[in-house]
Amino acid sequence: MNGAKKFMICAIVAAALFTAVFCAACGKSETPPPDDIPSDVTVTELTISEPPDVTEYYIGESFDPTGMKVKARWSDGVKLPVSIDDCVIEPSGPLEAGTYEVRVSYGGQTAVQPITLKDDTVSSLTVDTGNAALAAAVNTPMNFSGITVTAHYADGSSRVVSGGYTFEADGEPVSSVSALTFSEWGNHTLTVIYGNARADIELFIFDGFVIEGENILRSGEATPDSENYVEQTGGYRNANPKTATAGSGASGGQFLGDVFNTTALRFHIFVESDCYADVILRAAGLKLEEDSGVQAWRPLRMGDMQFNRTFTVSYGTKAEADSGSLHALTVDDSVIIPGAVSEYGDPMLFENFADVNFGRLHLEAGENIVELIVDSEYTNCYGETVGCNIDRLEIRYADGAGEGGGS
Repeated sequence: MNGAKKFMICAIVAAALFTAVFCAACGKSETPPPDDIPSDVTVTELTISEPPDVTEYYIGESFDPTGMKVKARWSDGVKLPVSIDDCVIEPSGPLEAGTYEVRVSYGGQTAVQPITLKDDTVSSLTVDTGNAALAAAVNTPMNFSGITVTAHYADGSSRVVSGGYTFEADGEPVSSVSALTFSEWGNHTLTVIYGNARADIELFIFDGFVIEGENILRSGEATPDSENYVEQTGGYRNANPKTATAGSGASGGQFLGDVFNTTALRFHIFVESDCYADVILRAAGLKLEEDSGVQAWRPLRMGDMQFNRTFTVSYGTKAEADSGSLHALTVDDSVIIPGAVSEYGDPMLFENFADVNFGRLHLEAGENIVELIVDSEYTNCYGETVGCNIDRLEIRYADGAGEGGGS
């Protein structure tokens, strides 16, 4: 029995050793650490075992190896996967006309991946300016760096292009559109150029000025030198400057947030002589009507807000404001702070700024006041009373009378 047991134990050990050696040999089918490859073994063949996810490109795009898998056959007969990060891919930059393949090299061997370059003839452009302001006062910076340009090609395809386009302002080349200014009021044109296609953005430069919402003063903070500013004179909590999301169109990169019920804002407007002016509030409503779940925002729907159901408006001279005798401004029901819808839950809708012309006023030489008191009748889908975010107040000089919203 002892001899049989010893024989059985030896047999088991031998089988285990055989299995270990066999598995180690079979294990060469897995990717070994580079240090495990003997120095006298070389790559004899390189193959692409799985193609990349994308094989069609436009001229100027760069090859994307995502999804591509490569294997190398070594001189000892073993075939192993190779990390794409260890390979050299050529061409490595923007693809040029006449390129029909990319070359993948490793260990002195090369494999070829065919690609297709689409017809890059651009037949037209579509430009989405988002909610960038298309009107501004003379010499006031306008930011168009967040626009979306879609190229439409001769083969019927389209794609959003992330760069490579240039700009002209009134026919003259401009190198940057992040702080574009115009020194003359009236209609102007910003042109986007990509390939042989062009698209125009019509702009209006007005004779007047703007009062930025984020430059807010609390009651009593103004000095004798303060001109054209916004002052919070009431409210159960402070309205506060907030940093704008890139591309939201908020001038100056900030806006006035937390503008809720009981907030009283006085815009102090200084003019040199009696005049008429359109007053335009650039604002974004916060009437969230649909939200698929708390903070999910898919879809997200902001509803329209009637201006005269959001604000009580009055105006007059500084002396009239001090004596409590400002004039009430009747704003038409048709004056709306527009909402927006996003099926993908774009939080930018909270900064969906739009220019809302709520009246043409007669301004007297010196200091004038336009007062907005938030008394919103609107609630969101959670039953909370809501107001809006304010970017700025625009003062656009006008030729004639016509007090009242929408004129």
